[in-house]
Amino acid sequence: MASPTVPDHLVTLDEWNSRPRYERFVVEVVAGVPVIEPRPMLLHQRVANRLVTALDRQLPDELSAVGHIELLLESSPLTVRCPDVLVVGSALVAANRRRARATDVSLVVEVVSECTRRTDRVTKFAEYARAGIGRYWIVDIAGTPRLSAFESSGAGYVPVGELVGDGRLIVAGREVALDVAALTARRPR
Repeated sequence: MASPTVPDHLVTLDEWNSRPRYERFVVEVVAGVPVIEPRPMLLHQRVANRLVTALDRQLPDELSAVGHIELLLESSPLTVRCPDVLVVGSALVAANRRRARATDVSLVVEVVSECTRRTDRVTKFAEYARAGIGRYWIVDIAGTPRLSAFESSGAGYVPVGELVGDGRLIVAGREVALDVAALTARRPR
């Protein structure tokens, strides 16, 4: 399969919708400019998948955790991200949409990779806050796995918790239990 190309103009939503899909790359668009990254490595995928499963099991029926779904942050200039985990309304999942909008999202989670560390901690941090997403978690799996939780304060995100092992955090008004260390283990506890 060919590599993605970057057009010589700002991408519109119609152009974005008609673009080819790439299995080897994650393609996002920021302020109309496509951003191309390699797909995450295996441990990253394990952590993201386990987070989806752990959250989905504990959320009320009206909420669902999903992975690797496009998130429309702005229409003009177009900004579309592909977070590792989103918590959205179950009705959105049942409608089988291609993407979520920021107003659909209760929580966004990014698992940090070496190539996304600055983007996840700085750029996406600001984008998600500006879009009004209530909660943002960053999971760093370099060394001891660590989950940093942030909540919208109206002027950006403020830290509300950090997990290194077992702990509880709030998602859409509901407490969920997580074992961050188990996210990377061969077999979760």
